[in-house]
Amino acid sequence: AYVLDQSFERFSKPQGVALIILGSCPGGNISNIFCFLWNADLSLSIAMTTASSVLSFAFLTANCALYIPILTEGDDEAEIDYVSLAFSVAMVVAGICVGFTAAYFDKLWAKKVLGVFGFIATLYMIWTALFGNATGSAPIWTLPWEVWLAPLSLCTIAWILSLIISLLFRLPKKSVLTVALESANQNSVLSAAIIYLSLDEYTQEDQDLAIGIPIMYTIISCIFDGLGGLISCQLKWVNCKLPDDPDYVEPEDGDDTITLSDIIYKWKQYKESKRTNALLSDADIDYGGTSTKSKQFETIIMTKSKHTNGNSQSFNNTMDSNSNNTGTLEQASSYPNGDHSIERSSQ
Repeated sequence: AYVLDQSFERFSKPQGVALIILGSCPGGNISNIFCFLWNADLSLSIAMTTASSVLSFAFLTANCALYIPILTEGDDEAEIDYVSLAFSVAMVVAGICVGFTAAYFDKLWAKKVLGVFGFIATLYMIWTALFGNATGSAPIWTLPWEVWLAPLSLCTIAWILSLIISLLFRLPKKSVLTVALESANQNSVLSAAIIYLSLDEYTQEDQDLAIGIPIMYTIISCIFDGLGGLISCQLKWVNCKLPDDPDYVEPEDGDDTITLSDIIYKWKQYKESKRTNALLSDADIDYGGTSTKSKQFETIIMTKSKHTNGNSQSFNNTMDSNSNNTGTLEQASSYPNGDHSIERSSQ
């Protein structure tokens, strides 16, 4: 982040401070969301988010204390409020702990409540960031291309380094994608909070310029996450097929973490079950031998005629009922010229 700031002359001091704070922040929940969507190693992603969040107070403080004074040339207007920084990091860690607690006790109502609150909070943060930036003095679409190039370069470098390191350590391909997603997605919400607290002595315009950096980075990282997931699916690093797909491969590591494919598959099973129950309810079939709405119901089966050397063959099959079976199966012969036969099963 520091090298990129020094490489572009169009960067102002507040934007450089914002870039360094962003690059020093831990991983954010966007990586967890994309690991969930792409069937990556969600457990590893959450573990990395937790570890980086817990350690972020030390490393974020060290990086900011080292680079920001050099960048601002001793300007006292940009100072890190370490008390507020500790509080912000503590809130992130507390949220993770609440999620772990809900998962440990496995209470469905608690998971639903947390899911609803998390969804509402995410929408609120997106709306606040975009609306606040759009109505501010420096909307992101008005910034010069060099300002966009810096977050783009930062995200690209993160992807390249994480892929190289993961492949060198011979991690499973699913974990390689997870490490890349986690390393390239910074906690933009945390960085925005620290930027506001650190640049409170600057003008409102400078703050608007600075807060555009994490917004641009989030947009760019989401594009990278989508493309990286699609490429990983094509390379079969992750299994994006549903369990009922012929090409579906069972995970070898026995990971039973719920992913998007599992939810879609369970939803399809639920819909199929409702459809089957509705059909059985309409027919009012009783397999115990008692009364039914329809004394006689018919099943029509369409079977294709077989062709040999361009000529159709007809088949006449008769199945005799045994002594314990009161039903009869009458199978009509198939019609010539490739037509279909009709089998009527009467009770």
